[in-house]
Amino acid sequence: MLEDLKEWSITFVKHKDIFSNKLVDYRVEGNTIKFNFKDRKHTYIIMPELNDSINENLKDEYISVICLNKMGNVKYLIKNWEIFIKYSNVNVIFVNPYLNEKWIINPNIHERISERESLAQGLKSMFETVPEVR
Repeated sequence: MLEDLKEWSITFVKHKDIFSNKLVDYRVEGNTIKFNFKDRKHTYIIMPELNDSINENLKDEYISVICLNKMGNVKYLIKNWEIFIKYSNVNVIFVNPYLNEKWIINPNIHERISERESLAQGLKSMFETVPEVR
């Protein structure tokens, strides 16, 4: 599963870079992939199942957390929402790598533009747009 998400992430980033052509290089280090662009660095943390070890890796840098599109991961994000909203450049990408489908959320921005009361319902609605990984 981890290798599938790594491969998916590299393909995803390369595809996004096709028009801007700013990707210089990247390197895989354990469960992270560090991409160097001409104008910034962006770290992708590959974590099929979200858990508390992610907290050590969050900081105000360009970070994307790649996880499987599973309800358990959505529940983890909701439960730990206060941690994620502190960082303006952190995205969480929920992926079904076998169908090449995803949904992306930046908790910091989402917190500013939506109502907290509808957080769980809104995230569950986004989750349902991509088939769950079983």
